[in-house]
Parts: sequence; C-alpha cells; structure tokens
Amino acid sequence: MRTGLNVEFLGAILAMVSLGSWAADVNDLTSAAPALEKYTQERLLGEVWKRPQLSARDRSITTVAALIARNQVNELPRYLRLALDSGVKPAELSEIITHLAFYSGWANATAAAAVAKDVFAERKSTQRRSCSSTFGSVPTFHRATEAWSPSAL
Repeated sequence: MRTGLNVEFLGAILAMVSLGSWAADVNDLTSAAPALEKYTQERLLGEVWKRPQLSARDRSITTVAALIARNQVNELPRYLRLALDSGVKPAELSEIITHLAFYSGWANATAAAAVAKDVFAERKSTQRRSCSSTFGSVPTFHRATEAWSPSAL
C-alpha cells in the first residue's frame, strides 16, 4: 500500500482545473450543471484523486483505460494529458490503446488512437517550445517505435 500524497501532482491537477486544459470544460460545466462541477472539484479531484492507495500514475492509467473501454472520447484528451503529466509515457498509452482493442472493441481503440495522436502532437509542440529554448534540442516522437527520443519525457 502506498502512503503519502504526491503534492506536486495534486497541484498540477488543480492548476489544470482552474487555469489550463480543463478551464473551458469547467466553465461549461458550471453554467450547465453547477452542482456537478462542485462534485467534480470536491469529490473527484478533492478526494478520490488524493487517496493514497493508488499513485497518480496508476489512477491515470486506470482512468484512461476506462474511458477507452467506454468510448468516452470527449473526456479522453484531458485524461491523456493528465497521464502524461503523471509520468505515463506516450508508448505506454499507445500500448494501452492497442491492448484494449481486443477487450473493448476496435472502434473504441481507433477513436482513442485519433485522440491520442492529437494530444501527442500538442505535447510535442509544447515540448518543442520549452525544450528548444531551455536545452537547444527537441525530443522527437518516432511513430515506428512509439517512443520519444533522445530520452523519455
């Protein structure tokens, strides 16, 4: 059993919810269903994601797998981003999608692959901007090996 909280990860979640990739969704949710937004903030992000029995990485993998299995492509981009931020590698997400094709259906997996492609491209663009100014080199995603190089992100 894991103990302790990953405070940095929780801070990243809260930043995404209030400022980043979830901002538009939170605004839409607040205007359409304020109580649902409140439960999302307090229960899901405030309690469930803080439970120490699973790491943020494990919760991300589990959540992404559930979304793929249920073909919930509207929710998938934010959770793919969250998984990447939690340390799940693009190659691992690709393998999860491929593995789930046999359990949840080819259509679910191909829909998830299309979403993942966009998220990976977005992340690559973001990495290019931050890495080129900081390190002078840009990690490259290799489609054949489904991996980032020169080092894992």
